[in-house]
Amino acid sequence: MEIKRNVPLIILLILLLVSGFIAMKFYSQAQKLFEKNRGLEEDIAKLSQEKKELLEENAQLDNRAKKLEERWRNIQAELSRVEREKEFLRDRYEMIKREKEILEKKLEQLPQREVSTKKIPQQIPQHWEDVVREKAELQVKLEKLNKGLLDAKAEINKLVKENKELSIKLDQLIQDKEKLENELAFKERTLQVMSKDLVNEREARQTISKELAKLRKENMDLKQEIVLAREEQLQIQNRLKEAMNEKVDLEKRVSQVEKILKEKSLMFQQLKEELARALKGTKEEEPAVQLPPIVVKPKDSSTKEKVSQAQVSSSVPSTFSPLKGSILAVNEKERFVVIDLGQSSGVKVGSKFDVFRGKSLIGSIEVVEAREEISAADIKDVVKGYSLKEGDLVVSK
Repeated sequence: MEIKRNVPLIILLILLLVSGFIAMKFYSQAQKLFEKNRGLEEDIAKLSQEKKELLEENAQLDNRAKKLEERWRNIQAELSRVEREKEFLRDRYEMIKREKEILEKKLEQLPQREVSTKKIPQQIPQHWEDVVREKAELQVKLEKLNKGLLDAKAEINKLVKENKELSIKLDQLIQDKEKLENELAFKERTLQVMSKDLVNEREARQTISKELAKLRKENMDLKQEIVLAREEQLQIQNRLKEAMNEKVDLEKRVSQVEKILKEKSLMFQQLKEELARALKGTKEEEPAVQLPPIVVKPKDSSTKEKVSQAQVSSSVPSTFSPLKGSILAVNEKERFVVIDLGQSSGVKVGSKFDVFRGKSLIGSIEVVEAREEISAADIKDVVKGYSLKEGDLVVSK
């Protein structure tokens, strides 16, 4: 019984320990998530800084690429201009060359013209002077053109070389730009994933916080239940003490009833022996059977009465009226009861009584032994569904 009473308390203690363990587990998980969240925030800050630096570097590269493209366009324009000048100089060179050839042909024809024009000798020196001067001017122009052409070719080669170098640098810059854009895209994706993880962890942290608050509330409820259980335990212990005291009283009453039953059994044995002797026709008078006193404890725990043994008497009162009493004790095993009516009330052996509970007839009994204040009666009949109990009313027939 003690174990059964302690079962609720043990269950509450187990629930308290389990809830404390779960709360500690959630708390440790929350701390880990908080540290992980802080690490993720630091990583995000670093990635943001790197992203900012990459964006600045990308902007610088874009500016540099734009400058290189502008320079490349300028070089292309310069190359086009040089090409046009080259074409122009080439055309001019071809034209001067043709003029030179024409002049050379004219020079070759000059002696013949001298022979044929002896009549005007004063015009020949002037003509030669003009030719020589024109030739000298043409040679100077030709040298300048050749020099300009060489310079233009050198400039063109230089520009071509620079163009190739700029093209290589531009390709390298484009590759670097693509690489930086890829890295930036990767870091942005990583940042988005980490942001999602951070949001999920924050939601998980909020959920854990709610669970922790719920567990704390349940823990407080369990503590209150434990306090109530302890109070109930104290009440149960007090009731147990009262029940133990009642048990002691009941054991005393049971021992008294057992004593009465033993006396009753002894009395029945003596009566059987007397009956056997009477049936055999024994003519000798035998002394009255002496039986030990019957002790009955009433329900209200009043002072026990000892009724002295009396001889069986067949006297009948002169006037008859229904007798009313109550059952003091019941023996289901031997099927007899003890009532609070005796010889002083006119009860004798063989008297029959009806047994009532309230207004309902539940059985009948027949007296087998009568004493001064109490009597013993056999149970003759009991209505189905009932059983005789202490306190039932008995009425004589």
